[in-house]
Amino acid sequence: MREAQWYLGFLDVPQAQEISNGSGVTVAVVDTGVDATHPDLAGHVLAGRSFGKFAGMPATQDASGHGTSMAGIIAAQGGGEDRTLGVAPGVKVLPVRVASNGDNVSPDAAADGIRWAVDQHAEVINLSFGNNESTPALVSAIHYAEVHDVVVVGAAGNTDVGIDSIGAPGRLKGVLNATGVDASGRFWNGSAQGKYATLSAPAVKIPAATFVKSGESNYSEGSGTSNAAAIVSGVAALVRAKYPELNASNVINRIIKTATDRGPAGWDPQYGFGIVNPVAALTADVPRVGRDPLGGPVPDPLASSPAPDGGATGDGSTTPNAAAGRTGGLSGAALAGVVGGGLVLAVAVVVLVVRSRRPEPAQRPAPWPGGPSVGAPPPPPRRD
Repeated sequence: MREAQWYLGFLDVPQAQEISNGSGVTVAVVDTGVDATHPDLAGHVLAGRSFGKFAGMPATQDASGHGTSMAGIIAAQGGGEDRTLGVAPGVKVLPVRVASNGDNVSPDAAADGIRWAVDQHAEVINLSFGNNESTPALVSAIHYAEVHDVVVVGAAGNTDVGIDSIGAPGRLKGVLNATGVDASGRFWNGSAQGKYATLSAPAVKIPAATFVKSGESNYSEGSGTSNAAAIVSGVAALVRAKYPELNASNVINRIIKTATDRGPAGWDPQYGFGIVNPVAALTADVPRVGRDPLGGPVPDPLASSPAPDGGATGDGSTTPNAAAGRTGGLSGAALAGVVGGGLVLAVAVVVLVVRSRRPEPAQRPAPWPGGPSVGAPPPPPRRD
């Protein structure tokens, strides 16, 4: 299984983890829930919460596997060649369940989930969904997160579900969105692209944990910008753990400025500022900025959130409250899962698109050289 994780070598993740493993950081995964019993995640999943039609259901259960896969890409513990390793295995995952395979969820549920994650002091929020429209609920929730010093990461979206240009939440001010590349570093033609592209990350043939089901594999392989977003969320967690004094704007700036340029020199609509570079993001000399490079609000040091209401892990063990002590409009959106998902757009609903399972293993590419490109030009203006 580890051999199939080609992107670990592609991005020099083992080297990055010698510098930071994300310890002490909480990453919220707003998705379909996270299976806390999966061996790759056991002990690292907080209790979480469910919203909308799923309110009252455990957020530590996952009917489709999409949320568990995102959590695994971010935080899987490794433990041998038959297990997967996340980008930031030291983090705690806060599951926020707002969707399920084939079921619709109101935008208000997703927005409420984002706000709740902020109030639990999540430092990174992963949003592996996207659509061509935005609503006041999504804009307001993301603004709330950014003011409270949270790095918000979104997926660019997938062309097979009708998202050709980057939609919400990825295009919203301050959101660090990820387009997709393949194992050779080429732009993946299944990824949305456009003037809101921020950076890119591996998206193709990504093996990951999935929900535990008797008699079936606990892993699946899929392609989609959901995967790219989860990888970027993991890198954001590594940076937050290494540089706890940096606010969200500077974490985002560091990740953007150290991305490895690809395609036309400088920013372009496919790769954005380049492919995320975890080692450079952790080691390069990047001057601090006083404004959000993506046009979002600068975190307010006086902003405060309610005390978190849950500190138990999903498997019942007790841990400290999620990153305790930190201060800090969903559209008709589809979870930006993978090739093979379908999309039905309707007013004020979110439709899940799950990762497709593929039996063939991914191939490990040759090492891909890269280095920091500090001082890239500012991104194009955002309209939302």
